Amino acid sequence: TATREEDGLLTDPVLRRNVKMLISKENGTTLKGIFQLTASNPDQSVTYLSNVTVRQLLEMTSGLQDFDHMAFQHRTEYESATWTPYDVLYSLNKTFLFPPGTPGQKAYSAAGVEILGLILASTAGVSSWEDYDQFKGAIPDAVTQYFNQTHFPTSGTCDQIPDMCEHYAINDTTSLGCQNGSITGLACLEDLWISMGNKNCVNGWTSGNLASSTTDAALFYNALQNFNLITDLRLNTEIFNFGPITQGWCATCNLQFSAGLLVGAAAVNSTLGYPQDSIFIGNGAAFTTYEHYGTNNGT
Repeated sequence: TATREEDGLLTDPVLRRNVKMLISKENGTTLKGIFQLTASNPDQSVTYLSNVTVRQLLEMTSGLQDFDHMAFQHRTEYESATWTPYDVLYSLNKTFLFPPGTPGQKAYSAAGVEILGLILASTAGVSSWEDYDQFKGAIPDAVTQYFNQTHFPTSGTCDQIPDMCEHYAINDTTSLGCQNGSITGLACLEDLWISMGNKNCVNGWTSGNLASSTTDAALFYNALQNFNLITDLRLNTEIFNFGPITQGWCATCNLQFSAGLLVGAAAVNSTLGYPQDSIFIGNGAAFTTYEHYGTNNGT
């Protein structure tokens, strides 16, 4: 980005100017204005926001909370409407879980990923988040030919995406039943997922609008590990330097986050209701892959 990674969002002059221009042009306000308008303690929230750095957003150490799941579900599942980055930020609980950069603390925040997206869009000079080319931003030109089943939709439903086979969401009621033991066995696997193919596929934008084949997702992760995407040794090392999520969403799931990657297994299954032998591995900013190995050898 065009900013020093240790400077705060509202203190770095280049970053502040770029993001302010983009948000004010699109939304008639600023990032600071969004937090002042909807925070229960505006002064503290804006002070903390001012000190949040790009590095902290990448590492999930900003203290920002995760998005409003109920508002998201209502907007996408029941209204089939677009859930934009501004919807995420306006509906966000602005009370920080801890001061930015608190040692030993990590909290998963999709809202932080949305802010990172707005930073990228603003430094690219586009006039709207919808105009930012996420594919070009994520995939170097030298390897684009290998990712022909990767899409970043900014509008429409998931079943409109070329070659899309299915898009699922977790059934909250079944998930709760799997957690408390009232639903067991194959019922947890069969009833856990809700088909979302005919629902809006933006999912907040940078925190959830990737549609990819598992082949492309595997290629992406392999290329990352083999320095084909990021050649800077220091940055690549930090991407695989994981630390546990300690507060907020899934703080008891044994999830680990680095500077952009989220990994977890075992306890995730029992907490969220996934099958006990499933594996979850993904990238909080881009790729998520679910693999299930069950009695029918999985799908």
